[in-house]
Amino acid sequence: SRISGDFYAWKFDCRPTMASWKPEEGSVDCYSWDVVHCNKNTGHVIKLNLSHGCLFGSINSSSSLFKLVHLKWLNLALNDFNSSEIPPEIINLSRLELQKPSFENLFEKLSNLKTLNLGDVSIDSTIPHNIKNLSSLTFVSLRNCELQAMCSFFLIQISGRIPSSLGNLSKLLHLDLSLNELQGEAASFRCFGELPISMGNLGSLKELDLSQNGFFGELPTSIRNLFSLEKLDLSFNKLSGEFPWSTGNFSSLKLLNLRSCGFWSKVPHSIGNFTRLQFLFLGFNNFSGDLLGSIGNLRSLEVIYIAKCNFSGQITSSLRNLTQLVVLDMAQNSYGGTVELDVLLTSWKNLEALDISLNRSSVLTKATFDATTDTTSQKIQYRGLRSCNLTKFPNFLENQNHLVILNLSDNRI
Repeated sequence: SRISGDFYAWKFDCRPTMASWKPEEGSVDCYSWDVVHCNKNTGHVIKLNLSHGCLFGSINSSSSLFKLVHLKWLNLALNDFNSSEIPPEIINLSRLELQKPSFENLFEKLSNLKTLNLGDVSIDSTIPHNIKNLSSLTFVSLRNCELQAMCSFFLIQISGRIPSSLGNLSKLLHLDLSLNELQGEAASFRCFGELPISMGNLGSLKELDLSQNGFFGELPTSIRNLFSLEKLDLSFNKLSGEFPWSTGNFSSLKLLNLRSCGFWSKVPHSIGNFTRLQFLFLGFNNFSGDLLGSIGNLRSLEVIYIAKCNFSGQITSSLRNLTQLVVLDMAQNSYGGTVELDVLLTSWKNLEALDISLNRSSVLTKATFDATTDTTSQKIQYRGLRSCNLTKFPNFLENQNHLVILNLSDNRI
C-alpha cells in the first residue's frame, strides 16, 4: 500500500489503479487487489500492472516499489512521471524479465538513438533489417541476448543472421554481438557464408566483438576497411582461411583476439608494425611463421597467447623489450634453440603467467641464485616449463612467493 503514497494522484478526473488497495480497512490479501499478482506458494508479488494508473510526478528513489524484489513483470505505461529519470534503485528488481521486445517497432521509432545496450537481456529474437533507421547509433551491445532465428521475413534460415543493413550505421563506434548464436547471411546475399560485406562500411568502428557465435567460412575482404578498429574479437567461431593481415589497415589495434577460429596462414613480419597492440590472442589456430621474432618491438604488449599453433623459430633476446608483459603463453609450438630464461625474466617485472611448455627449445638457468641481486618478477602465479630439457631445478623459483601452479614434468632434472 505504501506504493500508492509514493506518487501523487493524477490531477485529471480518473479512477486510480490503486484505489482498491486499502490495508487500513483490513484488506491485506493482495490476491484481492486490482492489477496485483502474487505467487500462490510464497505470497510474493511477482506481477504489477500500473499502466494508465492516474500517476504523475517523479519516481522517488525510496519508493516501496523497489522493495518488491521478487517482481518479474512491471508495467508503468500511460502515466505521467514528468520526464524524470528512473532511479538507480531499479537494480533491486533483478528478476524483471524483458517480455520479447519488438525490435522492428523499436528501431522504427528511435531514429535519434545513440546508445543501444541490451547486454545480458534474454531477447530470443532476431536483428531486423530496419536497424539501418538508427543512423545516429554510436554504441550497440547485444551481448549474450540469445539472439537467434525466429524464421521471420527479415532473415533467410533458422540461424540468426546479421542483416546486411547493419552496414548503414556509418557513425557506429562500438558493436558487441558476442555470446549469441549468430551466423552470417547466406552466400546468395553476397556475404560469403559468414559476415556481411557491408560491415566494411563501418569505417568509424573502434570496437567489434563477434566472439562465441557460429560464424563460418572466410572473412570478407571488406573487413580491411575498418581502419579505426582498436579492438577486434572474433574468438571461438568456425572461421577458416587466412586472416587479412595488413599493417596499414589494422595499425590502430590495441586488442586482437582470434583464439580458436580455425584460421591458417603465415603471420607476416609486418605485424611488428602494430605498435599500439596490448593484447594478442592467436592460440588454437593453424598460424605459422616466426611470430616472436616479429613482435620484439611491440613495447605495449601485456598479453601474448599463442598456445597450440604452428609457430617456429627462436625465442630471441629481443623479447626483453616487452617490459609491460603480464602473460606469455606459447605452449605447444615448434620454437627451438636455447632460451636464457633468467635474462628474459629480469626485464619482465610485471609477469604473472609464463608457459613455454612442449616446444623444441632448451631452457638454461643460472647455476646459483642470489636473492639480494634477483630482479625477476615477484608476481608470477603460473609457470609452465614442461618438456623444456631442463637439467636442474630452476634457481629463480626460490624467490617466487606467489606461485600457485608449477609444471616441470617431462624434463631431465
